[in-house]
Amino acid sequence: MDGTGLFHRLKRYFSADPQYIANKEKIIAYFHSQSRDLARGVLLLASVCWLGFAFDTDPKLHPDFTGLIYFRLGLTTLSVVCLVLTFVPICKPKSHIFLYLVASYAMLSCSWFTGIIADDANYVSGYQLLIMVLAFFPLRLRFLMFLYAIGAISFVLSAFLFGPTLTTPATKYSMNNLVISFVFGPFLAFFLQKFRIRLFLNHLRISEIKEKQDGDYFLTNLLLLPFHINATKNDAFVVSTFLEQKKKFVFREKEYAIGGDVNIAHEIFLADKPCIVFANGDAMGKSTQGAGGVLVFATAFEVIIERSMLSAKAKKLSPVTWLTQTFQELHNIFVKFHGSMLMSAVIGVLEKDTGKLYYVNAEHPAPVLYRDGKAQFVGEENSHYKLGTEGFDSIMEKILIQEIQLQVGDTFISASDGRDDILIAEESGKLAMNYDEELFLKHVEKGKGDIAEISNCIKAIGQLVDDLSLLSIHYLQ
Repeated sequence: MDGTGLFHRLKRYFSADPQYIANKEKIIAYFHSQSRDLARGVLLLASVCWLGFAFDTDPKLHPDFTGLIYFRLGLTTLSVVCLVLTFVPICKPKSHIFLYLVASYAMLSCSWFTGIIADDANYVSGYQLLIMVLAFFPLRLRFLMFLYAIGAISFVLSAFLFGPTLTTPATKYSMNNLVISFVFGPFLAFFLQKFRIRLFLNHLRISEIKEKQDGDYFLTNLLLLPFHINATKNDAFVVSTFLEQKKKFVFREKEYAIGGDVNIAHEIFLADKPCIVFANGDAMGKSTQGAGGVLVFATAFEVIIERSMLSAKAKKLSPVTWLTQTFQELHNIFVKFHGSMLMSAVIGVLEKDTGKLYYVNAEHPAPVLYRDGKAQFVGEENSHYKLGTEGFDSIMEKILIQEIQLQVGDTFISASDGRDDILIAEESGKLAMNYDEELFLKHVEKGKGDIAEISNCIKAIGQLVDDLSLLSIHYLQ
């Protein structure tokens, strides 16, 4: 590398960062915040650190320098007053100023009295320590450089006025070290501040990216809200839903969540009979990918529901025919994504007059029937591949529609795989994934078929690692 290239690199390194100029006010506020965080600890330490010297060391080493105790006690007094003020509400937001005051007093007083006794290498070493320690304080660089300059001038002026002997080899060695400290201290302060600024700017960039991401999450959350629907009446059959999405985020100081699970329930007429149609689904992927799948599924499902409500022809369809056509239509929509968006779901129809329930399972966890205090899996699990699976021939007559005859007091429950994906603490204290699918049956029995209680039972024994959705239909009478 030639000299010109090295010069330009050094110039660029020591020049003000354009990002610093653009975010100067935020960076200053960041330094003040750090100073406030340190203020009480530093003030407490400063209030006692010189007392041992004042009452023990100084009188023994320099009995003729009677004024030295006042410099020491001055730091203690100033530190105690500032420490008390940090607890006063009106002063607390400005407590960073107290750090500046104490640092200024310590530097100037130490520079002056060390200049008077500059021939004592022990005191000069203590002065060097102060010079180095100040470099670590989160004070503004200009202030630190000014403080170093005033400190050096005070030391030289004091030494000139009081004339300590500086011609011995020991004092010359001590002065050499002091000069090195005055050179190294400001450089250390510069590099540390450069590091702090870069750290803050990186944090700022990450915060800005996260804020934009959370904004996108929030918009997605708004789009999802209309689709988590339970538009049924609580008469002979009570439909209940529970949804807890794994991805939580904060936007404008409020917490929201998005994910890939969905519950939908409506009342329509099929074969000219009142029916409840429902879907409990789980889209592939986490957060936005899963939410995208829910948007596609829920939009298509709502269109089908709306069409079924308005079309006289659709109202003549049997539950089996309606389910078959709905399943095929939803699959044909998802298959257009060529495997990048899949959906597991239980989609069903309940005849309110007879209590007969028809459903199709697209690679979703097996539903549960809670009857007479006992829970059991029903139907054939994974009777179809997920919606959107390529190569899956969804010919109408091959779609398996499963049937259950509900009795009074029964509860039919469909849930996503979040019901099983739980981290459970072992005896050793380590967390292990649950692989016992029948554990969910125990939760259903303990919760007596109530999905709110079931969800509490699940969360009580472990940590959810996925979205959790539950949909239940309880036959009252």
